[in-house]
Amino acid sequence: MKLALTLCGLCGWHSPAAPGAPSANLIRPGSGHSEWKQGPVVAAPPATPQTPTRAPQDWLARQVSNVLMYLHCDDLAGLSAEYKKTAVARLMDDPEVKACIREGSDLSNALSSGFLEQVRQRVEAENPEIPKEVLDAVFSAARGLSGHLSVALRAPLAPNSEEAESDGEMFASAGFTGTPEELEQGLRKLAESLRKQFGEHTARRVALDGQSYFEFGGSEMPVGDDPSVIRVARRGSQVLMAMPSAMSMGALLGPAEAAPLASLPAYHEARTLLGGRSNAVWAYIDGPALLSTMDTETIETGMRSLGLEKLRWAGFSSAPEGDLVRHRLEVRTEPAEGMLALFTAKEPKKFTLASVLPKRTLMTLQMALDGVASFEALKKLVSQFGDANEPSFDTQMSEMRAQLGSSFADVAPLLGDEAAVAVAMPEAGIIPDVYLLVRAKDAAAAQDLMARSEVAMRRVAAKDRKGQLRDIQDKSTRLVYMRGQGPVTPTLLVSEDVLVVSSSVPAARRYLSFRAEPASERLSDRADYTQTVASVATGPTTGVLWLDVPRLVSFTYGNVAEIAAFLGPHFSDLAELENESEVPGVDGEPAEGAGAPSRPGTDSRREVTVGMSVESVDFERLPQVETVLKYMRPQAVRITLSREGISMESRAIF
Repeated sequence: MKLALTLCGLCGWHSPAAPGAPSANLIRPGSGHSEWKQGPVVAAPPATPQTPTRAPQDWLARQVSNVLMYLHCDDLAGLSAEYKKTAVARLMDDPEVKACIREGSDLSNALSSGFLEQVRQRVEAENPEIPKEVLDAVFSAARGLSGHLSVALRAPLAPNSEEAESDGEMFASAGFTGTPEELEQGLRKLAESLRKQFGEHTARRVALDGQSYFEFGGSEMPVGDDPSVIRVARRGSQVLMAMPSAMSMGALLGPAEAAPLASLPAYHEARTLLGGRSNAVWAYIDGPALLSTMDTETIETGMRSLGLEKLRWAGFSSAPEGDLVRHRLEVRTEPAEGMLALFTAKEPKKFTLASVLPKRTLMTLQMALDGVASFEALKKLVSQFGDANEPSFDTQMSEMRAQLGSSFADVAPLLGDEAAVAVAMPEAGIIPDVYLLVRAKDAAAAQDLMARSEVAMRRVAAKDRKGQLRDIQDKSTRLVYMRGQGPVTPTLLVSEDVLVVSSSVPAARRYLSFRAEPASERLSDRADYTQTVASVATGPTTGVLWLDVPRLVSFTYGNVAEIAAFLGPHFSDLAELENESEVPGVDGEPAEGAGAPSRPGTDSRREVTVGMSVESVDFERLPQVETVLKYMRPQAVRITLSREGISMESRAIF
């Protein structure tokens, strides 16, 4: 019942009272969060034809204040239309994909029907007591929600006050395409159905200053006493919802509150960065409001050590963009010390290690470096947040030098401006080559880094007595590697001004062979790499992650598809055993839950097999690898970390 009523709230309405209707039953003595008094409930006044007036799409942000979190989309219909153009949506609509999905399964129903229809099917299955006419009214109205959508959460104004709402307040507004008459008719039908089925006390209409809104509650108590009551109204062309009190609805129906969210500079900064696309879903979290909900210890230890104790705002956005979906995460803080101060950033065009990576690279993460600056930030971080009982930072560096031959203080001045981790597939075989590349200040510094690394490896090997350090000559290059470490044999070499650590000696030799190949065999010359990275790497950048998704899928899915026809029958047999409660437990006893009757109106077979994800898919009819690859695209993520916060942007399949 509560789930259905929640949907009622999301699909609700408000119609102003007709001329001559009774005066307000809810009296607001003051503004803001003053106490409200509720009078008797009035009968619903007759609907009066009217022309909806369009409100600004960010109306809710202009209406309410003290907002903790705000979620918004300018155009729900546009979002849906653009998402259907993405590669993943077209993949799921491909005939070969549809052919492998069993007819009548949950996945089949999800792909053949819209989101609202999926929700309705789930509500019907889990709440068989809800009459069909109630669901008809709810979901018929919901289909009219095709404009904007805004949701705001307000934290308690005084979190430590006994009078404050423990869960805060929730507000929502959505654009509606129907006429007031259609909304009024649907609302009356819904209210009548609820009262008929569950009692007169479950739905009512309340008048307020010449306007009215509706309250929907549970079946156990009158809506006036129900803490989970949902209040629904219509203001102009918007559908409004408020919880948990009449005061919450008053905040939407009355004049705008003082200092609303839209008046904050932080909100406008977030909207500019995240809400520039009409088809984007974006969210804003107010930093001071969030910090006000935390205890002092959390702020002083957790947030301060990260450098976020002066958090201004945080937010994210997601928007379809051609074949892919662009995601963005932003965290803004006043400049502070902490872990974020360890990182540096530079212009993305200056990342050059892709030019010394092989074309066969599947994944690479390139990071900007500033060894001296990061070392100084680390020293300050340890002095501020380190354990007072631990040795001083300088003492720890001396101990590290005594054990390994070098410390961070010795290595930092040798580092250049970038490092990279890369995974590359060999021409033959299934074990990837893994590389760590560190650019040094110059070729001499790279040789110094290798010499210091070799000393540290020898001391570790001598102490553990589990590995032996060896070195070999590969033409003009010396390779140093550790034996006795299983399939992973860390191998060091220097190539010009780059220190390379590879996962094995063969991987190191393949890398040296690649360096002798023409420039056309380099990752930086691949058009799909440069174009994908350029689409996200704008402005100062700490790191860039790139994934060759088509090759990853070709390797992983290609192998899965080969054996799926053999595994499918096995999974089906196992599902049958689970469904028939034949899987034995300990000492031959039935497994826990075996033989228990299923809930009325549910299918125990579906419950088990959906969880195992086998009933929906015919493994013998999986799409060809080539079909899936048509929809795969390389992906990139840009990462920026600094004293001012965190910024991440990506273009991904999902």
